[in-house]
Amino acid sequence: SGIDGSQDILCSNLGWGNMEQPEVKTNEATYGGVVIFSHMLSLFRIKIEPENETAATQYGQISNIRITDQPSSIKVDMIDLAIEAYSALDTDYSPVGFMPVSLTANPAPVVQDAGYIMAMPARKFTVEVETENRLWPSAELDFTTAEHPYATSTPGTIYDVDIKFMEAYEMQLSVTEADEWWMDSVFD
Repeated sequence: SGIDGSQDILCSNLGWGNMEQPEVKTNEATYGGVVIFSHMLSLFRIKIEPENETAATQYGQISNIRITDQPSSIKVDMIDLAIEAYSALDTDYSPVGFMPVSLTANPAPVVQDAGYIMAMPARKFTVEVETENRLWPSAELDFTTAEHPYATSTPGTIYDVDIKFMEAYEMQLSVTEADEWWMDSVFD
């Protein structure tokens, strides 16, 4: 409960017992009998930039960014290391570390950091932005392509999401997978 996009969920392979008699049951061939922690959410690092000076003037200050329609509770299957929404999709996640940003503060289009959001993977996402003029332009963050029609975000992966504010109040999203992150970390 209380999922808001600011924290990850870590799970490990099956284990039980107590301090004196811990027991870890793993597939010996796959895990080698060690405890493995896995990240269950995807991390989206957000950067913003105007297309040009005209677009910067149209949008002015960016006062809020959010990923809409997310769950506030998530159900975790500890055996299969799978997750699913447990609540209605009624929560908006805002970036951790985001501060209102003026797009007109710099004379040329400049890329600026806008924080990060951690979200349940394997979905499409709607990104909305509140502008100085109280407009909420939005764009869909979708991982599918013609070559990969079922592609989705994956748990334990960092994605760099660039939001470009275009003239005529359109937003363009581009996503790249970062080379960093830790997934299936082994602890002996």
